[in-house]
Order: sequence, then structure tokens, then C-alpha cells
Amino acid sequence: MDKKIEHLINVINLSGEKIWYLPVRNKDSHKNYRDTILNRVTFDGSPLNVSYWAFRLGKLNEMNFTAMSIDDYVCFITRDNEGYEVVDSIGVLSAKYIDPKVGERNWNDSEFSLIVEFENVFVLENKLRLTYKRKKLNNILPSVPDEIFHNGYEMFRHWNLNERLSRTKLGSKLIEEETLIEAIKNNCGGHYLGNNQNVVSVIKEESSSFETKTSDLETLVQELFKNLRNIDFKIPAEVSLFANETDSSKVISKKINRSNTSSSPLSKQNQKLLGLMGEEYIYKLLCDRKEELFSKLGVSNLNQDIYIEWDNIEYKDNVDDFLDSSLGHDIRIITNDRTIRLEVKTSFTDAGFYSITRNELKEMAIYTQDYFVVKVNHLYKLANGEAPTVILENFPIANVIENLNRVKSMEVYL
Repeated sequence: MDKKIEHLINVINLSGEKIWYLPVRNKDSHKNYRDTILNRVTFDGSPLNVSYWAFRLGKLNEMNFTAMSIDDYVCFITRDNEGYEVVDSIGVLSAKYIDPKVGERNWNDSEFSLIVEFENVFVLENKLRLTYKRKKLNNILPSVPDEIFHNGYEMFRHWNLNERLSRTKLGSKLIEEETLIEAIKNNCGGHYLGNNQNVVSVIKEESSSFETKTSDLETLVQELFKNLRNIDFKIPAEVSLFANETDSSKVISKKINRSNTSSSPLSKQNQKLLGLMGEEYIYKLLCDRKEELFSKLGVSNLNQDIYIEWDNIEYKDNVDDFLDSSLGHDIRIITNDRTIRLEVKTSFTDAGFYSITRNELKEMAIYTQDYFVVKVNHLYKLANGEAPTVILENFPIANVIENLNRVKSMEVYL
């Protein structure tokens, strides 16, 4: 077998879910764990119907958050009264997204913006002891290799189940993730958390509340376009910006399957209009020289000559008959030493995913690090004078190859 293919199979784990361990250490994290994981309530006691966890922005957190996928397992690690590190509960990841408002609502802290949800959480009756004072314990699980356990679980990380050939080299997998999780459950016993009845999660509350005011999505898109067409309309001064530097922002999330979507899907005309309005929003941010946006794009010197070119800038002149003239990207940023190409993907709320065309794939392959996908979520907020969420992903095809769990399906023509 080719060594590159073997590396993909063994290390990237194309076959299925991953296991993460997440230590719960300090007083605040213990409270948050009891509240939003075990008791399914917010910091002020408001009920939730799923369990929530969140991470602050930061290089390591973002890297791991990006690599997490729907249906991954997360083991919450605590200490017992004798000082042993133990697996206290195991959650199955059901959704992940970036939203500081959820952090504010769940933990009274908007810095908790990398959000993960768990519909299924299994609480162990007999906690699985892992280590004692940084010494590896003898494994008590039958048919589970000792080598997968190590000396400390003090950081949020991927639990690698591969044979370790050296400090930097991994061999084949010693046990499948699902097999390990089932062994833990069967030997430790426990129960699944039940849903709080007659409540909805924070995300569902937001979607439901929005829908009660918006029965016709087609009309809303048209009304937003009228606002943007108004020469006196000003985009918000603030920018809600996130960068997924190793991946996107998002994996394909079951959140879209669970959220309440409009009963009247957008016509092709309004789908086109929505995309063009998203492009216009990004174009205006660039023309306004938003420093945080340029910084995420790798442009630090705003005093140089910078030219912004948007292929569809004239779309408002005759929007009904306008033909999208962009192929492979929508906007170009031309600086003294490089040209950056942006492909803008837009959702009126948050679809949780985006599609990539053949032309876009070709341009990614050509321009690599000078190609960005810009995902605009919650475009409807412009009508209220609020900023949509903007997520940047640099050269996403490379990140997709490293995490194929992000891909739902591909159509390959012969």
C-alpha cells in the first residue's frame, strides 16, 4: 500500500468518528459542566433541551474545534476524591458553530464563542480511572490495549488510538473508537441524560422567535434588497468576524436538520439575489478598509494602494435579468505584492454548510493561499442595523482533504 494512503487511513481516520478528551479542572469549568452538560440549564437556571460546551478563541482551541466533527465522542475528564483522573461522562457531538451570543446566553460570557452541542450524553455510574498523579494505571477494560492510555489528560485534545512508533510517528490503529466507547459503557454502566420537556434550546429559541415574526422568507429577502438599494442605507460600523485558520469554519452540521426552516423555500431568483447581497456586504467592508477583515486576509499595510474589484457590482441596475459574471471567485483584492481572490457564500440565517463548484475548486488549486471562501451568516441582521457573522476560510480544499468528515457527498462524473 502506498505510504501516503496508509498515512491517511491510519492517522486521519477516514473510517469514522474521533474521540476527544476534555478535562474539567477549575471551579468555573466545574460549574459550567454541571450546568450546561449534566443539568442542561444556563448559568441563571433557564432550561436547555441539549447539553452545551464552549471554548474561547485561541490557536489551540480553534485548531481542535475545527477538527471536531458531528458524531465525534467527547469524554469529560474530572478527578475523584482520591486524586484519580476519571472519565465522568461521554457526549456525542450533534452540532458545532461559532456564536458569541450563545456564550453570553448560556454562561454570561460572550468570549465562549466556539459552541458544541450534545444531544446524547452518557453519564458513567462507575467512573473510569485513567491516571493517578500522572502515573498510568493498569487497564481494567477487557480487549482494550494498554497503549492507548497515557500519563495525563490535562488539556483538551484528540485521543489518538494509533500505535505510537516514536515520538512523532504513528502506526496502525489499535482499537476502533466505537469499540472503545462501548467497552467503557458496558464495564462502567450508567445512564443517558433525558431531555428537559417543553423547552427549546437557545439556538432553536432564536430560530423560532425569528420565524414568528417572519412567515414569508421570500418577502424578507426582497425587503432586505430594498434596504440595501436605498442610497441612505448604512452598513453597521461593527464587524462580526471569525477566521478558521485550519479548517471553516464549520463542518456539515446536523444543526441545519434540527433547526426550524422556512416553509417557503427561496426561488432561484431570490437565491441569486441573496448571494449578490452577501457579496455587496463584503465588498462594502473592504471598501471601508475594515482593518480586522484585512488582517485576517493577511494584509497588514492599509496605506499601500489597494484595489477592490467586484465582478457583480452592477447587479442593482437590472436585478431581474442580471447574469452573475463571476467564475470561480467573486471579489479580487489587488495589493502591491499579491492578488487575493474571495468566493462569497451567503445564508439568510445559517445553513451550516456551503457548496463548492468545479470552477471554484480549480481556482483554489491555482491560487492556494491567495484564495478564501467568505461565509456570510445571518444576513437578515442588516435590516436591523446589526452585523452579520463573517467566517473566513483560507484555501479550504486543503483543509477538507485533512478532515473528510466535513464532506457529506460528492458527485463525480465519468
